[in-house]
Amino acid sequence: AILSADVQSKDVRPRILEIINRVRDILLAGNVALPHRLNFELSHHYGLDRFEEWGATIIDCFNREYCKKLIIQFPGQKHPMHHHARKEETFHVLYGDMGVNLNGEKKEYKKGDIVLVKRGVKHSFQTQKGLIFEEVSTTHYGDDSFYEDKAIIENRERKTKMTYWADWLTKPVS
Repeated sequence: AILSADVQSKDVRPRILEIINRVRDILLAGNVALPHRLNFELSHHYGLDRFEEWGATIIDCFNREYCKKLIIQFPGQKHPMHHHARKEETFHVLYGDMGVNLNGEKKEYKKGDIVLVKRGVKHSFQTQKGLIFEEVSTTHYGDDSFYEDKAIIENRERKTKMTYWADWLTKPVS
């Protein structure tokens, strides 16, 4: 038997809604066209409490032999160093600023810039002012992200997945 004393629960809904409404504001500011059905992923590598520092919101558009995602970051957010063994990515900056570290070489990018991330290349990205970029890649595999920080790999609760329909952009989510 599982007793209530043996179970811990935490209501993260208010925190998730706060993040989603901030993502909505950035998407509206960026004037980015979205699919009608959105599969969202909040990637919070070090927990929801540190999302503003380490995190990203990922919208999956499609995943076939090729893949398209939209990645949104709040001002000051970073995404930690990692690489992919199977996936090659191209980032297209749609809104804001983007700093990218490719195998130790750091560069700054702005709206319209394109960044190629080849298979096996260690990379991280961040923004100072806020960011929306399109990731076009080969097929995404759930087991193909290898982080330098072992604490991220051991954090089994580092992703929150949900689905929204495009009408959520017309009003705050509650």
